[in-house]
Amino acid sequence: MSCWHTFNIYLCLIVLVACSNVLSSTQDTSTVGGGVVEGINLSKYHAYEEVMALAEGLKSQHPHLVDYYSVGKSVQGRDLLVIKISEDVQHRGITEPMVKYVGNMHGDETVGREVVIALIQYLLQGYLDHNSRITKLLNTTEVHIMPSMNPDGFKIAKEGACDSYGRSGRENANNVDLNRNFPSQWKFPSEQELYTNREPETLAVMSWIVNNPFVLSGNLHGGSVVASYPFDDTSLHKDCCYESKTPDDELFKYMASVYASKHGTMSRGNLCPGDNFSKSGGVTNGAYWYDVEGGMQDFNYVYGSCAEITFELSCCKYPMASSLPLEWANNRESLMAFMELVHMGVKGVVKDADTGEELEGISVSVKELNYNVTTSKHGEYWRLLLPGNYTLVAKGYGYETTTNAVSIVKDTVSRVDLRMKRHAQESSLPIMKFTSESTYTPLSQRSEDVPARVDKTSELYVTSVIPETTSLATLNGSVTNSSSQSISLFKDIKATNDTHEAKFSISPPHNITFGNDAGSSSAVKYLDSFSTDSSSSIAAQDLLNISLNDHLANLSHPSTKNVEQHATTNEGKSKTIHDAQSSWSSDHPSTISDAHPVTTTSVMSLSASDASHTSPRNSTRFTDFSNGVSLTIYNYSSVGSTTLNNPATETVAKIAEASTITSTQQPKGPVEEGFTSTPEFWYHHYPELEAFLEKLAQKYPNLAQLYSVGSSVRGRELFVLEISDHPGIHEPGEPEFKYIGNMHGNEAVGRETLLLLMQYLLEGYGTDQRVTNLVNNTRIHIMASMNPDGFEAATEGDFGGSTGRSNANQVDLNRNFPDQFFLSKGVERQPETLAVMRWVKQHPFVLSANLHGGSLVANYPWDDNPFGQNGVYSKCPDDEIFKKLAKAYSFAHPRMPIGKPCNSADIVFRDGITNGAKWYSVSGGMQDWNYLNSNCFEITLEISCQKYPPAEDLRTYWMENKNSLLAFMEQVHTGVKGFIFDKSGNPISNASISVAGIDHDVVSAADGDYWRLLVPGEYLVTAHADGYEASSVKVDVPHLWAVQVNFTLKVDDSPTWSAEEDFGVTENLMNEYLNNSALNAAMADIENKYKDVAEFLANDNAWSMKVHSLRMGAQIESGIDNRVRVLILGGLYGAQPVGRELVIRLARHLGSGWAKKNREVQKLLQDTQIFLVPAVDSKGFDKAEAGMCGYSRPSELQSEVGGSFTTEIIDEYAEATANMLSQIKPHAVLSLESGGIFMRFPHDDPSANPPTTPDETVFQFLTEAYARAHPTMLQSENPCLVLNKQAPSGILHGQALGVYKNSLLEYTYNNLHDILMVAAHVSCCNYPAGRELTTLWRQNKDSLLSFIHAAHQGVAGQVINEDGQPVPSAKVYVDSNVVELKEEATFRKLLPTGAHTLKVISNDLENKTLNFVVEAHKETPASVTMDSLKDSSIMYHSYYGTEDKIRKLSSNYSKISYLYSIGRSAQSRQIMALEIDVTQGTEPQGIEQSNLPSVAVIGGLGKSDRGGKELVLELAKYLLSRYGHDAAVNKILKNTKVHLVPTLNPDSTADISESSKQDKGTECDMKINTKNSNGIELDTHFIVKGMEVEDSSPPEVSAVRKWMTDHKFTLALILRGGAQGVAVPYSALHETFLSPDAQIFHKLGATYSAAAGLPQDMSACGNIKLVNGTTYDGVINPHSGSLLDCFYEHSTTLAFNVYYGCCGSPREEVLGHLWRRHKVGLLRFLTLSSIGAMGYVTDQNNAPLLGAMIKVEGSPHTVLSLDHGTWWRPLVPGAHTLTVKLDGYLEQTKLVQIMGGDTVIFKLKRDDRVMGLPRMVFIILAGSIMLLLMICCLCIATVRSQQQRRKVYGFHQLNHSVDIFNDSSSASEGETTTDLISVGGGAKNKIKKKRMSSRSYHDLVSSSSDEEEFFIKDSVPPKKTQR
Repeated sequence: MSCWHTFNIYLCLIVLVACSNVLSSTQDTSTVGGGVVEGINLSKYHAYEEVMALAEGLKSQHPHLVDYYSVGKSVQGRDLLVIKISEDVQHRGITEPMVKYVGNMHGDETVGREVVIALIQYLLQGYLDHNSRITKLLNTTEVHIMPSMNPDGFKIAKEGACDSYGRSGRENANNVDLNRNFPSQWKFPSEQELYTNREPETLAVMSWIVNNPFVLSGNLHGGSVVASYPFDDTSLHKDCCYESKTPDDELFKYMASVYASKHGTMSRGNLCPGDNFSKSGGVTNGAYWYDVEGGMQDFNYVYGSCAEITFELSCCKYPMASSLPLEWANNRESLMAFMELVHMGVKGVVKDADTGEELEGISVSVKELNYNVTTSKHGEYWRLLLPGNYTLVAKGYGYETTTNAVSIVKDTVSRVDLRMKRHAQESSLPIMKFTSESTYTPLSQRSEDVPARVDKTSELYVTSVIPETTSLATLNGSVTNSSSQSISLFKDIKATNDTHEAKFSISPPHNITFGNDAGSSSAVKYLDSFSTDSSSSIAAQDLLNISLNDHLANLSHPSTKNVEQHATTNEGKSKTIHDAQSSWSSDHPSTISDAHPVTTTSVMSLSASDASHTSPRNSTRFTDFSNGVSLTIYNYSSVGSTTLNNPATETVAKIAEASTITSTQQPKGPVEEGFTSTPEFWYHHYPELEAFLEKLAQKYPNLAQLYSVGSSVRGRELFVLEISDHPGIHEPGEPEFKYIGNMHGNEAVGRETLLLLMQYLLEGYGTDQRVTNLVNNTRIHIMASMNPDGFEAATEGDFGGSTGRSNANQVDLNRNFPDQFFLSKGVERQPETLAVMRWVKQHPFVLSANLHGGSLVANYPWDDNPFGQNGVYSKCPDDEIFKKLAKAYSFAHPRMPIGKPCNSADIVFRDGITNGAKWYSVSGGMQDWNYLNSNCFEITLEISCQKYPPAEDLRTYWMENKNSLLAFMEQVHTGVKGFIFDKSGNPISNASISVAGIDHDVVSAADGDYWRLLVPGEYLVTAHADGYEASSVKVDVPHLWAVQVNFTLKVDDSPTWSAEEDFGVTENLMNEYLNNSALNAAMADIENKYKDVAEFLANDNAWSMKVHSLRMGAQIESGIDNRVRVLILGGLYGAQPVGRELVIRLARHLGSGWAKKNREVQKLLQDTQIFLVPAVDSKGFDKAEAGMCGYSRPSELQSEVGGSFTTEIIDEYAEATANMLSQIKPHAVLSLESGGIFMRFPHDDPSANPPTTPDETVFQFLTEAYARAHPTMLQSENPCLVLNKQAPSGILHGQALGVYKNSLLEYTYNNLHDILMVAAHVSCCNYPAGRELTTLWRQNKDSLLSFIHAAHQGVAGQVINEDGQPVPSAKVYVDSNVVELKEEATFRKLLPTGAHTLKVISNDLENKTLNFVVEAHKETPASVTMDSLKDSSIMYHSYYGTEDKIRKLSSNYSKISYLYSIGRSAQSRQIMALEIDVTQGTEPQGIEQSNLPSVAVIGGLGKSDRGGKELVLELAKYLLSRYGHDAAVNKILKNTKVHLVPTLNPDSTADISESSKQDKGTECDMKINTKNSNGIELDTHFIVKGMEVEDSSPPEVSAVRKWMTDHKFTLALILRGGAQGVAVPYSALHETFLSPDAQIFHKLGATYSAAAGLPQDMSACGNIKLVNGTTYDGVINPHSGSLLDCFYEHSTTLAFNVYYGCCGSPREEVLGHLWRRHKVGLLRFLTLSSIGAMGYVTDQNNAPLLGAMIKVEGSPHTVLSLDHGTWWRPLVPGAHTLTVKLDGYLEQTKLVQIMGGDTVIFKLKRDDRVMGLPRMVFIILAGSIMLLLMICCLCIATVRSQQQRRKVYGFHQLNHSVDIFNDSSSASEGETTTDLISVGGGAKNKIKKKRMSSRSYHDLVSSSSDEEEFFIKDSVPPKKTQR
């Protein structure tokens, strides 16, 4: 029974497996399963590469709708891809909102990733299908979708994992949760902290959010099903149930509810275990659910202007892919509805009321809601609002506050544009300075229940009026935290005579609320405790003076948002609190900065005891908007200075009623602030100086080291004190800074100020965070005196004298350095100068200042100019950064930025800075030398009006300069810094770091570290070193710190590249420009080296005397030189010399390639004349300034030769260039220019209307040919944008730029017809550094060659007559445009790819029209042989005449023809055939087929077809003689193999017919006769019964049948006499003669008939009715066994008869006319094999299959695949079902839509079926059956065994008979001895038993002896044993 069950179970299993295999084997693999929803494949998760491919595919298919970009890269280098969809994806309309979705933030939460991928396809398909809802959305919204923010996590996540355990992929590759990595809104990070410890994914998305005006966003997660809205956390950070509301809480609830309600399940709220959102409808406040600190949705709201909600989409985080269709169905409507919410509320544009300028950075808020948005760079704003009435408030720095009432209607968006008026006096700036959109409420106007708003800025200034009676001591109030530690809230206090100003700095602000207690005192309320370490001190961040620009302001300064926050008390009650993100809120009008949030250094206050040293002054605001530098200064005069009357200063506005602030401690005075020992405010002479320095070095050995760089003339040491946390060593990556004082000995303030600075830095280390940061991160070198000898000679009290100014040799040290403009011959370098020069060379100084006296200004390079003139601005390459550095010092100084130093009426220094040479020229100055000879940027600081003031004034000077000194040092940490390594990680020293557009490099230090100071902005930074490839990176430089960019350089492979790509031409790797003489020498050298292909044209004619060139090309022996002529210009503009170098390098490349017999170069030079003109404006090159990146004004461009092509050319070089072009007449001209990476083509003229030309498409392909081969020209990101925000890119009309007036492009197009010129701009900078030349050559080499190849694209040929003579009178039209014939009636026309028409007209010759196709970079030969209009003279040929003619043709054209015999006639005459195959490189080999269709033209079957024979002979002659000279014939023979058979019945036409020579009056025999010499009608014997069996057919018939079988023609045409018209099958009697292929037959016939001009309706012979000149052959001559029917039914050929005339043998004089008439039809017939379908039959490995049968449904006609797997099947347009069969392969059927010439490929699968079953199924079944048989056998054997086994324990029958009672002595002979065991344990007794039966038993081997013994004992009766 058990066996039977086993069998049944196994049989069921087999059936199931077999069925599944059968089903799988029959499934169509091309169809997707159930995972396809609405055409979207949701059957699987998309891998990273698939998402990238999807983006690329969608963009390529729909470039106007789809674009994609990357916002950054993940830890492992994967792109954070964003796909953008919009109606016009390249341009966002004004006020068109931006909405975004972010998926897969947690790598293992994958549903969101797939639904947004589906959403992309859904939106796109819906738009293409004109879905009204989607169309409306995309027409009005720009949608950005990031499928995965965490691609690294997704990579390791596992499908089916529903929870996050271990490394599940939730975190990124650094194991960091990205949704906990954003800046927390409660921690108030400083600007640098905003970016510290952020993951690359986080930083990328942060930048993405703040740099784009997103309005609405969704963040898609998994693990629950709920919509979670801000805020995500509270300041208390409780785990649960503490609601944290935003000012837009109701709006967020509504938007979350919209998503939840539209979702399939979300609104239930309890879908997942633990979910409890049913009461709220599936929505929750984030913090109420659980606290998430550092989440992205809060960052969007607080730091951007974007409202984001987090959507949890699925209970399982990474469900199986099979659930994706359901998830898509659940979310599709929600995703759509949520995006549509972006169109609610109000939007508009904010503009200047006077100028109409769009205002960026304006704060737009709603009076009723305490939250503002910020306008975009186009002045746009969007404010999402629920229906209701609101008041819009717009505020911006420099503008009056604007309000506007607005009513919001449900589901609509209101457009409200705002106009803002400027303040009447823009210079009147408030002393209270917040950030771009902050507001404030005066303290006096606030009550306890209206908390103040604390702005989110790195510093906050509050100025309140304090009564005169209030002592300064009371202003230094403090509060006590929970640890009872005192913290000073008012660290920096300054009193003035107008008001008392309480100034405090918080950076960033903590949770502080200011409010008024009862009474007049102003108290400080402290809500949350905070520690007193340096990081949390309120004044801890008095660091930098420069704030972010408009793009980064939102990110670095959250104060662009007024956000009211709600925290929850421990009792769970919600109350409003105001954290650092919050800003002051009030209706009180105020002036607010717009896009330049301000950060200033603190100004130390004066205590009452120090008040006598200063005179109070008004406060003044100084702002540099270009650099984002702003400061409120508090002026006080010092001894030696005069009263300042600056109209720009503004009296501090009184803010509120005076308040008294109590104090618990008395601070030090401001002068002593920061010192731990008493500062020494006196002059230190050399001994005192030395002692002072040694004292500091000894007291702080771990921070200071004293050393000398040399000695003065009198032997005094030039001491330097180094201050660093590791003195004596250079720490890799740490910049080095220096101050130098007392260069002029009598300018002493700098000397003493630097001594105080040393003390301040050392004593403040560890206690002052600012000082500690500086010392820890900077190696500071301070030289207090560079001229100790001069100081000793100077006198205290010197105001403006010169005693002691020079050194002991009476040399002004600041005139003693080498100068760039004036060579100092004979000037002796002083020991002090030499010492400093050596010192600078020994250290990698980055920044420096030289302290002087006598004025009050920051002076920056250059200090002199080439003319040595005063008052001439001399700009150095880094002018912008020097101005920023100078302002950093000036703006931190209380008096310097006023700009009127020392009470001078004549001198005004705007912002307190000046260009040195603009002030007065100083040659040999130290600051210029530093810049030119090291990495060090140095400025000169004039810090005192009096050079050597009294010592008592040093206190004031220290106070004035302390903050400036610190602020300037901090500038060393701005710009770009990093390391340069090789691929092995080894540092590369002395590598150069260059910045595009700035002609000044710095070099890396010994550890590979570098520092490059730059103003904030975007740059292209390049690192390059000898022996290494340069590496470039686009860098965004922030304001407040240095961005780190490390370079890893690859070993320079230029030599390898040169050997592989440039024939090893070492001269092309030179990195320097050739001057004019060297350039001419190089051209002459090329001529000498490559005389065969190069000719130097100089002084050969008038134009070459001015413009030298090289003509390159192979010499032609004879004939017409109709080769393409290409001219390449370089140096058309003298200041753009890159083209010079590229052209000469191209010449070397071509010459070397020719010499080395490179095939490509050889062909190029054989087919092309190339004129290379390296330099046009050679004089302009001599005047050009190396390193110049651009023109300062367009007139500079137009003043060069390239801008001199006016109607009347005046410039001699321009005139020579125009004459050169006129003489050479090049077909294509390329000018290599600079100023960008783009292509330019006409029109250039700004006034041209329209800007396009008739040759637009030609210009497009010429420019594209160059651009596509260039590595960066067409990339989405313009590489030149870092230099010029308006840098052109791609391919454009020059007119769009508006600067190319009087250009050569415009002149050529307008005046030199048929010459097409374009320009390639190949360098961002006009005159880049020489080191870039190799890179530029490598980038442009292929583009240059591609352009030359592209110049061949088009049509070219010659017009000749039948005799081969040119026809100059012919007119040639290409696409209806006239093409001028040149010498010898040649023509050439550049054309875009695609189909074109050539028409040639001549009065006395046949007009010809040719359709041709132009392929990319290929020339289409289109020579035309014009046929005579006269009938040619044709005579009949006998058999031998025919043989002779056809043999001669074959002999004369043996390369393209082959004569062979089909067989023999009844009289043994050859049936000759001529094969024409131009594709064969050698003589064709009979039936061996090339990859072309074959057609046959047969001259007839008998005597009645003599005319047909002559037509075939004429056709043979025509085709062979015109091949190579006529484009129509060329096209035919290149696409078809032609077999020409004059006659199939040579016996009947052996003799010339007498009737053909009779007079015109003689009647013609119209009887059809196909009898051979035996009298057998051949045309009735081609089909007989049993054709496969040898029969008695005539020999001609047998030969022809074999011939048609062997050659497998696609088409055949049989020329017949005796009728008129085209006859198609059938010939035999049929009811309608209609064949299944009647349609294609009639199409073929009608085509021929129309071309040949045959009768279309009625034949002239026998009144036979025709349809389009066609009928059935049975109508004309009904008979069976015809050749026509045989072709159709028994071969692969479709054939038809052409009845050329009623008379089969017309007179000879008629033959010429007959030929001219049928010539067109015959030529047209030869092209018909391409109609219908063609294709290939291959196996699955693409190997061609021979002999496959291709059959069309409904037709008995079958075609076969040939040697290459090719096949052709003529078909009419429409749908056809094609089936392919081949033995050993599975049959395949396809439905094909035929348009004409369609290619269809069949890939056949091998048939591995056995007995009709798939091989694997058969194997499984066979194996299963065998196994079943084995099991059955085993079961049968087991049953039989059990039946034979006796159920007696331990025994079975013996196999032989013994007598158990045998008394034999041997047991083996029949006696058994048995041991009996007594129960009592007695002795064993042996008994002998006689055998009782014939069945004997023995013990089983496995039986137990004990059991045996007991069995025997129990079963044998006891007997007395006998021996």
